[in-house]
Amino acid sequence: MAFLDLKSINTYYGRSHILFDVSLSIEKGEVVSLIGRNGAGKSTTFRSIIGLTPPQSGEVIFKGEKVSGLRAFRRGVTERLGLRSSGMELASEMILKSARRGLRVTDVPVPYGERLGEAKLNTMRDGWRHLRFLLLASPNYLFTIPGIVLTLLGVLTLALALPDETVEIGELSWQPIFAGGIFLVVGLNALLLGFASRLYTTARGITNEDGVLRFYHRYLGFEAFVSAGILLVAAGLGLDVALAVNDLDGLNRLGVAGVAQSLIIVGANIALVGALSSMLEGER
Repeated sequence: MAFLDLKSINTYYGRSHILFDVSLSIEKGEVVSLIGRNGAGKSTTFRSIIGLTPPQSGEVIFKGEKVSGLRAFRRGVTERLGLRSSGMELASEMILKSARRGLRVTDVPVPYGERLGEAKLNTMRDGWRHLRFLLLASPNYLFTIPGIVLTLLGVLTLALALPDETVEIGELSWQPIFAGGIFLVVGLNALLLGFASRLYTTARGITNEDGVLRFYHRYLGFEAFVSAGILLVAAGLGLDVALAVNDLDGLNRLGVAGVAQSLIIVGANIALVGALSSMLEGER
């Protein structure tokens, strides 16, 4: 009797027939590799064995008993998780989405035999695959938090640049206007990208809808973003005009010019992200 048997399993994604009468027999202690191009059905075979995508016909037999998978889920949980990964990232996706859906995960001790032979995994390459998935599935850590830090840093740096063009630090002279503009623009762009990313990941079931998205859906939209962008661009142009016709006594002209250009860039980006967000909403 084989340790694991697949007998003529047929698995579908919707109406797409992926696995056609797949049969496989694995003895205890035997190592079997599935090799094939992308889309050949390797991950689907694995998902069929563990019950994430149950076969519509055929049998999965483990230690002589018919099973639906080596991982146990309550009925309906797999649909709530909406798993999409096709490689080793599937394990990370299951854990991440289970936590975000508030599911209870229980470890059940099982006998574990040490693997013999050379390991096929690479610490850096395969570890990065999991870290990459977790980063892309967590827009707040990838975009929002760095964006908040950079935006605040940009505002403080620009505030230092307005009274005087140069800040003296001991024997060093620093012109904060350039760093301030960069911090502000990059920080706000990160915040905008984080917002658009949360729209996308929420629509795909990767993240849960938060208060910001609920406020956006209720009160904001493409028009609000474009209006805010136009106001900021107009403010920036207004400062440029003021620089052209007034001396602006008491203020550093270079600092005011830097603030004006930053407002124009940020305003344009807000309008563009508003359009992108509306397009992402159209996919829902």
